[in-house]
Amino acid sequence: MRNKSSFVYPIIVFSLLLFVYMLTFSGFSSTDDEQLFSALTENLAHGRDYSALPLFGNDRLQGTASGVEPLHPILGIPLCLLADKFGLGKVQVLYLLPALYTALTAALLVAISEKKEYPAKTSLLLGLAYGLGTIAFPYARTNFREPLAALLITTSLIWVEISVEEDQKKWKKIFYPIVGLIFLGLVSLTKITTATVIPFLAFLYIDRKKALGKEKISKWILPTFFSLIVLILIGYLLLSFLPTNSINRFTFRFFDYIRFTLPRLPHDHFWSAIAGLLISPGKGLFIYSPVLLLILVSPFIKRRISPDWVVYIGALLSLTVVQALIYNDHWWSITWGTRALLPSLPFVCLAALPALNAGFNHKNMVLRFFTFSLLAISGCAQIGRLLTSDPVYTNWVVQYTGRGIDAMMQWDLHLAPMLRHWWLAGNSQASDIAWFYINKDALVLFLLLVLFLSIGSLICIFFLIKKDSRNPVFISIITSLILIVLVLTPVSAQFDQRYNKDVIVFREISDYICKKTQSGDLVLIDAYLKPFWWYYSNFGCSKPEWVSLPYLHQTAINSEQFFPRISEISSMVQYTLFKGKQVFLIQSPPELTLSYEEEIKKAGFFVKLMNVYTNPNMQIYMLK
Repeated sequence: MRNKSSFVYPIIVFSLLLFVYMLTFSGFSSTDDEQLFSALTENLAHGRDYSALPLFGNDRLQGTASGVEPLHPILGIPLCLLADKFGLGKVQVLYLLPALYTALTAALLVAISEKKEYPAKTSLLLGLAYGLGTIAFPYARTNFREPLAALLITTSLIWVEISVEEDQKKWKKIFYPIVGLIFLGLVSLTKITTATVIPFLAFLYIDRKKALGKEKISKWILPTFFSLIVLILIGYLLLSFLPTNSINRFTFRFFDYIRFTLPRLPHDHFWSAIAGLLISPGKGLFIYSPVLLLILVSPFIKRRISPDWVVYIGALLSLTVVQALIYNDHWWSITWGTRALLPSLPFVCLAALPALNAGFNHKNMVLRFFTFSLLAISGCAQIGRLLTSDPVYTNWVVQYTGRGIDAMMQWDLHLAPMLRHWWLAGNSQASDIAWFYINKDALVLFLLLVLFLSIGSLICIFFLIKKDSRNPVFISIITSLILIVLVLTPVSAQFDQRYNKDVIVFREISDYICKKTQSGDLVLIDAYLKPFWWYYSNFGCSKPEWVSLPYLHQTAINSEQFFPRISEISSMVQYTLFKGKQVFLIQSPPELTLSYEEEIKKAGFFVKLMNVYTNPNMQIYMLK
């Protein structure tokens, strides 16, 4: 029975969650952070600098990579190149990765639970609770890096469990710790603040070794030490191959900067920040993932606090403290719940596992009802985020309050996203699910996708009931359906009208740029977040480097209009022309009397009109 369940439940959980994530696929950014990761991936895929010039028009990022860690953008390179080759959305395909990361994390949690000898059905419930009943669900639909961090941490956890098994061969004693340490290193390459969980995983590893007895610990000291040496060498080699700008946060200079800066940052609202991250109505992890409240019950199940529970909660608190230390009470963002704590979710779920198992299998019907109710409430909480997007909610808050979002709003129950997302959906505000925006050309493809998703879900349920995972037919069918769904999703989603693929002029402009440019040329696109920017970021020509221009701004006094950062744009143009490369300007319909054509002329460049388009009115210029 255990051999079968240890194989079937992770596969079924992975498949079911992936099918749900594809059914609720978004493929559209809610913040500039997601746009940043997409831009970095595209630049890396085509051998360009580790920069985000497609976001030069963004006033916060201004085209810089901000030293963001490189692993998440790097893993998107194969998908980006495939999308470019087959004419699919380069941005949209990247949204497949977090879905895969989250589904695989849930499957690994099932495997860890079974490794701990919990009943198979409890393990199944744990995986589904993580994938559908926590904030991991909404973030599986985004292009953030936190789902990858959660996956790598969970992978490290399962290697800890495997590496402490008794009577292992010598090569396993060395290989398993090395693999676990490699995944820990990759966690830091995803998001450096997650390195705070490494000491807790090390403590868990040592605690497992102690349980083997003194006579066996001595046999593990040398392999573990050797593993550390190998990890350092691998890390050094890996860093040497990464773009220089991508490893700024792994230098002594950066750590010296943190040592100097962190004590001088304001910490006057430190405890308020901690509370906001965990229990505020607007952001709290335990409010937006209430099933995790079971961690408070787990210590009472065996009437003692286990070392595992201490490690899991310690990892959660370490990430919470780091976030509060860095940002004080200004850590919040417009995204759902506390994204910064998402990498700790696997720890918290495992800390809640004893209580989940006791409640699910308890003889008392009231306790079982309470457990299932908590799971249902957690799932319903995530549905609110599916119904209404984060930007829609943020715009409503700004209009309703008459001011920008600030830290105190997270404590205002009247503004709580958990309530207001449902209210906004009831008032016909838009969701960000891609299938609500596809045109008629994609209707057949979408229906075909739904058909395969339904067939896959029914097959998973059938084999779940039958408990016959070793049947090769099951493996073949599920694998085939997953591959079909992963292809059909971006093929259907490319017709999402938010990316304007049906605008013929946009496609003609992109084709013209591809014919006229070579690698190293520069294309200026007017302007960030305009319709053509959305099209070009997803379907545009990949040969030249391209820059989004800032949108029109107004001065604080007299409300005079201007384009910011003209001097920086001039420097980029001049540098490109100096190298003997071409520079093109794609101008959208000018706003009022100002146009980039005139501003660039004023900067001292000759502007030659190359082509004119109508519906919408757009022009292509060459700069000399």
